[in-house]
Amino acid sequence: MNIKPLIVAGLLAAISSSPLQAAVPSLALRTQTDTIRVGDVFDVDLIARDVFADSYADDLLLAFGFNLNVSPALLGLNASWLNPLFSDDAEILNLDLAGSAFPGLAANDFSGDLHLGTLRFQALADGATILSMTADPADLNQGLIYLFGNSLSMSASLNVNIAAVPLPPAGLLFASGAWLTWRGKRRLSPIPA
Repeated sequence: MNIKPLIVAGLLAAISSSPLQAAVPSLALRTQTDTIRVGDVFDVDLIARDVFADSYADDLLLAFGFNLNVSPALLGLNASWLNPLFSDDAEILNLDLAGSAFPGLAANDFSGDLHLGTLRFQALADGATILSMTADPADLNQGLIYLFGNSLSMSASLNVNIAAVPLPPAGLLFASGAWLTWRGKRRLSPIPA
């Protein structure tokens, strides 16, 4: 008797009987550029994924609200704007990015991921920083807010590496020439008595 087919059949039965992971709404930050240098201006998109997954399939998305954190503060926020499906509520709610859509968005109002808004940053200094958008679960105006279901407090983060601006070749040539001139003058100066 060959045991290998029995083991394979048992493994297949175990895999097929295990519950599949259901999709759940999540948040992501996405930038279009891989290389960021000091002084660069770049955009970061806030994306909601699987907004109507699981128990939210027949619900309406009414609003969202998130706060921004940059640690360490190597980025400066220049501007932000929302998807035109939403009205801007950030100033009213004292949040960094917030919007509402009344009477609400249904699953058939858009396809794929939902672009909530865009943040425009300027790189202020070189180094590594973490950019995050977070929702306070104690604040009813934060997270993804649905008509019937519970609000979802969620967060997303993005690691950003900022490179120093390289010295151009002309600058290197000037610096090396200045150093050689200084070094030559030092060698030629008379020795004090």
